[in-house]
Amino acid sequence: MNPTAGWNALVALAAFLVAAATEFVELPPGDGQARALAIFCVAALVAIGYVGLRRWNAQKHLLAWCLATLIGLASVLAVHYYYSTQFSRYVASYEGSKYVIGDVLTDLGRSYRDKNPQKSDEEILFDSGGKVTQIWTAESVAAARTRLRYWFVACSPLVGFTIVCAAQVYRLANQRRRARRQARRQ
Repeated sequence: MNPTAGWNALVALAAFLVAAATEFVELPPGDGQARALAIFCVAALVAIGYVGLRRWNAQKHLLAWCLATLIGLASVLAVHYYYSTQFSRYVASYEGSKYVIGDVLTDLGRSYRDKNPQKSDEEILFDSGGKVTQIWTAESVAAARTRLRYWFVACSPLVGFTIVCAAQVYRLANQRRRARRQARRQ
């Protein structure tokens, strides 16, 4: 078998799993690297997971796969919750587009916030004409973008891990069911 064909299959599976993850985990705005990094991480984990699927492939491992699925699911929910709070904190909309904002105000931003403490981040972004770095420092915007990227990337492999574990549970449970049916026929 062509070695690149195996890698291509892993990348294709990883892209599918990341696509599944992005159905409920929104990509950080304006960050093209997050998706590619998530696909790479998921591909690496799928390769490792494939070894686990082949190694622990017996009925006696069904309970362990069930536990791994539950741990994966709990981890997905915890990381997704944290990512969602970070997303809500560091993303603001302006004219239908989403922008990453920071948490450290520029002098102009601080002055405007002091004069308008009731305004939300989105309203301040609107008032600045969508110029994010006029209100928040470029460094804090970059730091927020990085935080969002890596929390997004943490979600995707966990979703992939949970899907792979659940598929193994399903497969092993079906094997058990088929074995029982076959035993009854004999």
